[in-house]
Amino acid sequence: MRLQIEELYSYVSELDTIFVTNFPTLAIKNEVGKNLKNLVDNVPFNHPCIKYDVGYLKLVIFILIKLN
Repeated sequence: MRLQIEELYSYVSELDTIFVTNFPTLAIKNEVGKNLKNLVDNVPFNHPCIKYDVGYLKLVIFILIKLN
């Protein structure tokens, strides 16, 4: 279980780095969400359960929290 938590932390940290690095330039363009999604889709994540919705993590939790 600890390895899964560390993998999740690393994954979210990478998403955060992508967001912080790219958001300032993407924010002034059209389709901000689509462009961010394209960037974070390239970050690999080996989820522990096939029912775990990684898309939900990427879009709903991470990006929406960062935008708020």
